[in-house]
Amino acid sequence: MHAGPNHWLAQLFCLTTIIVMLATAHSMLTDRAGRRAIKQHNRAQNMGALKRAWLTQGAVRIDPIPAYYFGTQSVTGNGTLGGLGALGDALVFGMADDPVTLRLPLSALRWVSFAILKNSAIEDGATTVLAVHAVQDAKWQIHVFRASDPLAVAHRFHEGVGVPVMREFDLGPAEIDIFEQDIYGQWHYQTRGTAYLAPDHLLVTGPPALNLNNLHAIALGPARGLGQVTARLLRLSYRREDGSLGGLGLQMSRLEAHRWAESLSRRTGIPMQVYGERKGKEEKLAD
Repeated sequence: MHAGPNHWLAQLFCLTTIIVMLATAHSMLTDRAGRRAIKQHNRAQNMGALKRAWLTQGAVRIDPIPAYYFGTQSVTGNGTLGGLGALGDALVFGMADDPVTLRLPLSALRWVSFAILKNSAIEDGATTVLAVHAVQDAKWQIHVFRASDPLAVAHRFHEGVGVPVMREFDLGPAEIDIFEQDIYGQWHYQTRGTAYLAPDHLLVTGPPALNLNNLHAIALGPARGLGQVTARLLRLSYRREDGSLGGLGLQMSRLEAHRWAESLSRRTGIPMQVYGERKGKEEKLAD
């Protein structure tokens, strides 16, 4: 039995369609690869121009590494693309038209660590970032950078200028409700803010950074206000400089509250307590 002319025309049409699709896919891949190559070339040129600008200001100890700078620990947006490196006695970040946007004296650096940045503005909504910890003007600062290989960048700074690298990931930044405990054990809402858990410090919007060595108790209790169903109140008792005890409450989702409480307990060796319903004076941490 012989196939009719319509059958052969149909096969020819299908074959033509497949060829066109393959050609289109190849063109898209080639175009994408070309754009990527141009982008990498332009980025290399930008880093070269930035290095030349740095050389006019001193000795470049670490060549500029392409990175996005998000600012301090409360991060939003896409970040600013530039170069991260070491110039003279400072860690610096800049761009060709603004060579030194950020300068942190190496003497102010404490260490570099890592964190998971959740940000809807970046691809996949989350990525591993490099957190540079520094103390300036008696204030703890965390500067956040996104690079293609944050671990390699961290070791570059460790080997090049001796900055320690922390292996354990930081937690945060997390949007929270901040509470304080009065002398009667009652919790009072203060403000909406951001919390960030570094290797040995807790940074919260408003109060000074809390050294984890000063923690006295860690507890999870019922949330306050509208978040009673979906949230928990992470309640921290800590010792102030004058020796008295203070109470700090961080209200966040149930899952995050447990994560933070467990991490704090693991880092400090302080057992985590969990409370259910309100228990009056048993809730009083700063006793």
